[in-house]
Amino acid sequence: MAIKTKKYLIKNNDIKKQIILSDKLHPSNRSHQVRKTLSVKKLAILAILLALGVVLKFFSIGNGEFRISLWDIPLFLAGIIAGPIYGGIVAMGADVIYGLCFSPYPFSFIMMFTTIVWGVAGGIFSKKGIKKVWLLFVVVLLTSVLATFINSIYLTLYYGFSYMIGMLPIRLLVLLIKWPITTLLVLALYKISNLVFKKE
Repeated sequence: MAIKTKKYLIKNNDIKKQIILSDKLHPSNRSHQVRKTLSVKKLAILAILLALGVVLKFFSIGNGEFRISLWDIPLFLAGIIAGPIYGGIVAMGADVIYGLCFSPYPFSFIMMFTTIVWGVAGGIFSKKGIKKVWLLFVVVLLTSVLATFINSIYLTLYYGFSYMIGMLPIRLLVLLIKWPITTLLVLALYKISNLVFKKE
């Protein structure tokens, strides 16, 4: 009787080990662990992109009326990686940090929206995925036009309509110069980010 009981216990232990092993190897459990790992990587990359947005804005060329910089690239990329909500949060965080800590000009909520649109636009575009380069060119152009429109509202309110119109040609020239550069850099950085982690 004791021998049978011992065999029964050994058999039950073997079954428990098999169950535990199968749970560890189950695809759903593996995918959950991968998702947790990817989430940590994603948060780390978003933090880097936020900091990069602040740094690039700090080293931009221009004044309160126009700006030559590549600060919008990491913010657009943040939206592509994490979606429109997190992209907007990263963009807003970058603008608030720069505006309150480094900007020589008073912080403006209107100008903050010009930053947020880049993060949100990248997130909206990410729903489709970067499959066609020409579509990325179109999205970057439309986002640039929208940001310029919001900037124009700010300039009109603080400097007057005639001043805004007078500055519009140089701002449009900067937009056209930055357009292909921004698009190609976003495309290149997005491909590099895919090597770091698979998009969820």
